[in-house]
Amino acid sequence: MAATHWRLFWAIPLDEASRRAVAEQARELTRGLRGWRVLPADGLHLTLRFLGPTPEQRVAELLASAREALAGIARFRVTLAGAWDVLPGARRPRVLVAGVTDGAQPLVEIAARLEDAAVALGWPPETRPFRPHLTVARVRRDVRRPELPPPDAGPRPTAFDAVDVVLFRSHLEPGGARYERIAAVPLEERR
Repeated sequence: MAATHWRLFWAIPLDEASRRAVAEQARELTRGLRGWRVLPADGLHLTLRFLGPTPEQRVAELLASAREALAGIARFRVTLAGAWDVLPGARRPRVLVAGVTDGAQPLVEIAARLEDAAVALGWPPETRPFRPHLTVARVRRDVRRPELPPPDAGPRPTAFDAVDVVLFRSHLEPGGARYERIAAVPLEERR
């Protein structure tokens, strides 16, 4: 019997109030811009490491490795602010993102530790450098060149506490991806 593969990734979820606030700001911004599909608020998260199709039986191993890798990292505050941006760049934008101001350094550290843990378990190394951001909208499939946000536009600062790192399973569906929380690795209480 063939192994069941799950499409997995590590991320830090936003609290409900922050998800709603950022999604509303993205809707306000994109109302006047052609070509964007705002993501549902309940799916907003800060991706740390995409793992891709993974045999279901490796989940326990991933969790154990992440718990070890993240030991000693305390909870921290994340602030989404700065300018709206598009990735991978203005020439061929695919996603609209909010930048991270406060909390960027701990996110980089966590992503690096998860990267090392994944590579140690046999995942190929990530080829792109990690850049903390929150994806809020994607280019609609029927649009070649979406309108870009004005360079001076940015999200109103939205802050939340990063309290755990979550292993999510992504379900690809016609209306977009749906995310299922598989397990969480709690970050340590601040002293």
